[in-house]
Amino acid sequence: MGEWAKEYDGWREEAPDDEPLVYIWADGVHIGLWGENDKLCALVIVGVTARGQKRLLAIEDGVRESTQSWREVLLSLKSRGMNAPKQTIGDGAMGFWAAMDEVYPTTRHHYPLLALLMTQPLPLTNSQFFKISGWIMNVCPRIDFVAVVEKNRLTTS
Repeated sequence: MGEWAKEYDGWREEAPDDEPLVYIWADGVHIGLWGENDKLCALVIVGVTARGQKRLLAIEDGVRESTQSWREVLLSLKSRGMNAPKQTIGDGAMGFWAAMDEVYPTTRHHYPLLALLMTQPLPLTNSQFFKISGWIMNVCPRIDFVAVVEKNRLTTS
């Protein structure tokens, strides 16, 4: 085993810092590799303390952001001593939220507006939708705004 792999394995077993986490951010990074008909991805969790210190907590292999993959990552963090964060931020990946409910049931879920707009149509009027469209383009200039409009086109009136 290479030196990097040894360091990574050691890091994966370290206990988190003593300072409790206020919230965690989670996302699956899809890397475009296929194996055994399952889409592989990297499951990433970053924690933030009350003082604003960011901590990379996990980066693990996963399969399609499934509940089982996220559950394994969260159970590993819990066994290493990670507290239940007050809030979790993530996109619409249902496997993550199901795993959070099992492992940390008291943690609140936060779905950013942008993630909601990108993943599902919302019942917005044209007026409401276009009021927030300027904010979206300013905050996220590289977003595929056409895709957001198309996703929400059928529900706006």
